[in-house]
Amino acid sequence: MNTPIICPHCHSLIDPLTLETAVSATARYQVCPECDRPIILFADRTDDGPADTGPSGVSQADTQLAQAA
Repeated sequence: MNTPIICPHCHSLIDPLTLETAVSATARYQVCPECDRPIILFADRTDDGPADTGPSGVSQADTQLAQAA
């Protein structure tokens, strides 16, 4: 069973598997099936570099995660 998430807009409990997908020129969105507002954003890479920069503006794309021994 999936853990439901709460829509930040309409506050409905939503099964994550029921989220609808929308696509724009620069990003993919997961849309709440109740209020049709985007709640999850997946930014695509741009010509200027990766779109997944952290708050400092430094790209997080090449960050290595520690491996558990």
